[in-house]
Amino acid sequence: MNHPRQRSLDDLDEKEKGYTTHTSSAPYIEEITPDAAIVQRFGNFGGGFMGKIFAAGVEARGVERVPENDRENKNSWNNLLMWWSVNTVLTTIPIGVLAQEFFTLTFAHAVAVTMCFGALGAVATAFIATLGPQTGCRTMIIARFSSGYAGGLIFSILNILTQLGFSVVCLILGGQTLAAVNPGTLPLVVGVIIIAVGSLIPCFIGYQFVHKYERYAWIITGIIMLFLWGLGGHAGFDLDAQKPLEATGATLAGNVLSFGGIVFSSFVGWAPVAADYNVRLPANTPPMRVFLLTFFGLWIPICFVTILGAALMTISDPDYVDAFTNGGTGGLIAQVLSPWHGFGKFLLVLLALSCVQNNIVNTYSAGLSMQALGRPLAKIPRFIWTVLAFLIYTIAGVAGREHFSEILSNFLAILGYWAAFFIVIVAEEHFIFRRPNGQLGGYNLDDYDSPSRLPIGIAGIAAGCIGVAGAVVGMDEVWYIGPIGGKIGDFGGDLGFELAAIFAGICFPVFRYIEIRLTEQLPLVPQNATSDAPIPHPIPPIPHPTGPRISVIVVWAGPYQPYFNNFFTSFRANSDTVELIWVEVADSDDTPNCLDISPWTGPSEESNIKAVCLSRRDYWALHRDYFCSRWDCTEAGSRLVLRTMMNRSQGDSCNSWFRLYRGYVFRHLIAPSVKWWGWADADIFLGNFQTQFPWAATEYDVLIPSTPDPLLYLRGHLAFFRMGPDTEARMNEFGNLANMNAYLGNHQPFFGSEESEFSSFVIRSPSITFLMLPYAMVELGFESMLPNTAKFCSSRGVFTIQSPVIREDLPAAFPDFPVLTIPETTSQSLFTDGNDTLTYPIELIEGTDRTDLWFPKEYATRYNVDWGNAPHGAMRYIGRGGPFAGGEHGVWEHIEPRKPKVVARAWHDPYFEVGLYEGLYAHFFVEKRSASWMKDLPLEPLKDYETLVTYFKYGAEIWDQRTGRVVWRTVGEPQP
Repeated sequence: MNHPRQRSLDDLDEKEKGYTTHTSSAPYIEEITPDAAIVQRFGNFGGGFMGKIFAAGVEARGVERVPENDRENKNSWNNLLMWWSVNTVLTTIPIGVLAQEFFTLTFAHAVAVTMCFGALGAVATAFIATLGPQTGCRTMIIARFSSGYAGGLIFSILNILTQLGFSVVCLILGGQTLAAVNPGTLPLVVGVIIIAVGSLIPCFIGYQFVHKYERYAWIITGIIMLFLWGLGGHAGFDLDAQKPLEATGATLAGNVLSFGGIVFSSFVGWAPVAADYNVRLPANTPPMRVFLLTFFGLWIPICFVTILGAALMTISDPDYVDAFTNGGTGGLIAQVLSPWHGFGKFLLVLLALSCVQNNIVNTYSAGLSMQALGRPLAKIPRFIWTVLAFLIYTIAGVAGREHFSEILSNFLAILGYWAAFFIVIVAEEHFIFRRPNGQLGGYNLDDYDSPSRLPIGIAGIAAGCIGVAGAVVGMDEVWYIGPIGGKIGDFGGDLGFELAAIFAGICFPVFRYIEIRLTEQLPLVPQNATSDAPIPHPIPPIPHPTGPRISVIVVWAGPYQPYFNNFFTSFRANSDTVELIWVEVADSDDTPNCLDISPWTGPSEESNIKAVCLSRRDYWALHRDYFCSRWDCTEAGSRLVLRTMMNRSQGDSCNSWFRLYRGYVFRHLIAPSVKWWGWADADIFLGNFQTQFPWAATEYDVLIPSTPDPLLYLRGHLAFFRMGPDTEARMNEFGNLANMNAYLGNHQPFFGSEESEFSSFVIRSPSITFLMLPYAMVELGFESMLPNTAKFCSSRGVFTIQSPVIREDLPAAFPDFPVLTIPETTSQSLFTDGNDTLTYPIELIEGTDRTDLWFPKEYATRYNVDWGNAPHGAMRYIGRGGPFAGGEHGVWEHIEPRKPKVVARAWHDPYFEVGLYEGLYAHFFVEKRSASWMKDLPLEPLKDYETLVTYFKYGAEIWDQRTGRVVWRTVGEPQP
């Protein structure tokens, strides 16, 4: 099939997140740039300042998801180089120092623990990093998909504390080292402030500058680390010096576990921010590449520098021992560099400043986590939160500058506890529930900031709490020893992160499965339901049809249109009631070349859609044959009629000049059981015809879907005619087609003749009975053009929001409209008996003074409407014939109360409900001309369990009625 906008759904799925049900190239959802949005948000108060800030290169985007069209296919090696720079720094050395200082481990044991526990931590962190390109979301936003908005908020708070704690460690150690360059000349507090200010500048500018800085920063610090290895070796590493002091047996095991927990924490401390720094990589970046680059970017430098710290502690020279005793890690490093005198001091300054490259990540991600606390905070520019983080950790660093070792050992251990269960929860969500063919099948990435469309979060929060319990019983800290951790050796052993991960890992899948079943997989119990009431199935079955069949004939001459998919899908859903005859007229007069519609229609032997491909000559020959059979044309007359039809057809761009006779021209294609034939345009979506079509209207020749308008005319997009010779004979009373001479001499139709000359003929002819159906019964009304209203189209039926509409009473506007459980289709009755109905004759008025007509005024037929005789939304039937008596022209108006609404409830809120009205079909006349989102409709047919929801020109989305989740969305023009 020749689709001008053909694209691979598989490719689009991969770009979005690996596996969603629907993805659109649209969007890449069209959005205002973050810079412009923030400038507008602050208006005159801060707009000018904001504009200058962003124009200078400061990053405006904060926790907002990075769409695919804003990604860049370069610098994937930054996953290696950035983490290499971040960890080849001064702050990594003290981790190795702790092996001997606190845990009396020998050098060999320190190396083994560092490499083994480090590998475990690097694997966990590298996995989190792979989610950045797949989702385009920052790490704390990714957490929302497993733990909901509330759970994401809790993790954000923990991450803020984590990054600020890391920053305090960086500042104190960097300040100590600067103070040790020339003891007594630079106060420690000044050194702390210098490191803090140096960290702020790159983070203030943003993502791109952070990556550029970290891409090269490792070179200098890496060389300095090599110098330290050489100078330390020259001073004399005594690798066996610690052996007499090392514990044995269970106590040694406890020390290994405790030090291993600190090492593990030094790796997984980056997990809550790991995805923050690759969200701009393309979505199709291989996850394994990201994993390996991140793994080695962490494992090699951290192990290398941590082992360096452990090695420096083996130097037994008294000068080095005194330097450590009096000046801590900074003093020890200064002593190691002292043989090089002035150059050594210069290297010490550079090494102290390396804390900046480590602290940049802490500062940048702390600001993002502050934004992730909620939508109101996310509206405040990222750089403001960066400055706030800077102020907090600077004050804390100044206050705690004399207690570095205690802060480091206790902080890193505690950090590992929550990071462990955080990683487990995110991993289990990803590999169990979000995997292809899993319960959820993927991520609905556009829902990242829509609380109603995210998980409730009970499972994630509960599993996290149980993880905390595991950490509590397993921890071994100076200020608390858990009952399990305390049983290992004389001083206990820290099993906090292991038990936290195990406890959460066991509980989360169970809790999450239950949460999905109760809140996302099944519909919510109605408010008035009892505990014993059965829960209705979310997809009500379509009743088996008993009514007669309808044949709808569509003539098409043109290219593929994006609304074809849903048009054909709606006919397939009505296969037991309606058949579609798709007549395509090719450009050629002789050799047809038509579209391949089989991807939507299915196998011909199983489909209710008949596709016919005709050349122009064959198409008009069928018309000639029908009319000449009535006109008794001679052979020469037959050729003249065909030639005239083909010549005149050049002005009939919408195939309307003989639309009134389609059912007779193509009679040979119509099934014998058909009782009604109709015409249609391809921009409609059929509802449930079995329950909504007025089958009882057997007394009428014509059924006309209507809107509340005093102008009476046939709708060009949909109308129905009773099959049978009597109705056909009445249609053939049209004067300009009564015989061949009348056609050749008088038939000069206007564009859209079915709504002009054919309409005036049908409405004004006393012999033709018709029923004009009220818009409340069929076509979805004009209220659907308001921003907060919607059309709901599915294989079960079409619905719209009840009217009259008061904007303040409606749900949140798109794209925050809550996902609803589409109700079961309801049966439609034609007329009701009751005292609240009103019937009276009306008089037809020919012609009009209206200036908005699209056809000559002489074809207009109208009547004077008394809008005050019925409330807004009442159903107005207009007809000739049937059970009611009319006026001079036999026409009457019958008014009935609006039909009862049906209640739809939100998937995630049992107390939220919306009133809907069901219709016969939905019409996308305005949308196909002016809604930019229309071109982005998916090519994949709408599934039985999916609902297409459209918001006039403002956007559209597809809901999965099994899970209550949005599986596709595109955005049109901004809402007023």
